[in-house]
Amino acid sequence: MAETSRTRTGSDSETARAIRTVAIVTLVLIIAVQILDVLLLAFAGILLAVILSGAANAVAGRTSIPRGAALAGTVVALVVIVGLGIWALAPQVIEQSRQLLEEVPRALKELDDRYGSWLGGDVYKRVAEKIENPGQDSVRSVLSGFFGAVSGTIGFLGSALLIVVLGLYLAARPQTYRNGAMALVPLRHRGRAAKLSDDIADKLLWWVIGKLIEMVLVGIVTFIGLWLWGIPLAVTLALIAAALAFIPTFGPIVAVVPAILIAFGQGIESVVYVAVLYFAIQSVESYYVTPLIHQRTISLPPALTIIAQVVMGVFAGVMGLALATPLAAVVLVVVQKLYVEDTLKAKKTS
Repeated sequence: MAETSRTRTGSDSETARAIRTVAIVTLVLIIAVQILDVLLLAFAGILLAVILSGAANAVAGRTSIPRGAALAGTVVALVVIVGLGIWALAPQVIEQSRQLLEEVPRALKELDDRYGSWLGGDVYKRVAEKIENPGQDSVRSVLSGFFGAVSGTIGFLGSALLIVVLGLYLAARPQTYRNGAMALVPLRHRGRAAKLSDDIADKLLWWVIGKLIEMVLVGIVTFIGLWLWGIPLAVTLALIAAALAFIPTFGPIVAVVPAILIAFGQGIESVVYVAVLYFAIQSVESYYVTPLIHQRTISLPPALTIIAQVVMGVFAGVMGLALATPLAAVVLVVVQKLYVEDTLKAKKTS
């Protein structure tokens, strides 16, 4: 009887622990969803800090320059490179962007004139008439959209500034914040937690480096391909393709749309050429460049990447979509280290 009572008591305590664990996890998830935008900004700042800290450590490790000076030099070098790039490309990009804003509606109109019946009637003409003869409700919508765009721009600049400041602070004194995080971990697990944080930082650093290499390659090859065929606005379209290459799967799909619309004015042969060009670039990137980079970082299954992007896109919009892949990489590292290596392998050995 006493043994049965002890067994029941032990079972009840395990059930209570399980319920308590589920409740805590649920509460954490609810809070995380409520402040998801803030968490994503923080994660973006961590990504920037990983890049700056990795570059500063590399410079300091290969020279006699102190780490603080190496970090300052890295920041100055990045600012100079970005500034020179803006100075060299800004006039051409601004002019081509203006032309792009003019060419896309024209291409849409031409597409509607030719294939409007297939698309459900004169879609473009109805939209144009609505814009040219707006009613009172349309005026309110236009004003609302204008002020929404202004507030969105201010919000974007504020978010970008926050990411930069956060990244600089984290990169300047990473050990301080790392030690603070380790202090929250039970003493017997701190060694493993420290090793896990180092693994995550290393994977994130090489993931970002690999992604930057992919973006540069995509931009260069796209520009060369468009320029060789004589597609207008090649520089701007290449920059769009390079920027959207940061978002796997969905980014290249979005990038090809303006290119095809611009090529439509050059004839159906140009449309086919642009479609084949973008498809070829995406195929080489997906099946050759990305696997080579993943040899140093972490290989994410395509299905897992798409699921992460869809989930984060639904909950956090464009920013969630952009950061879904590195977040999935972090989760995969944690699962591999804590569950596969520590739990499953420990059970096999026992």
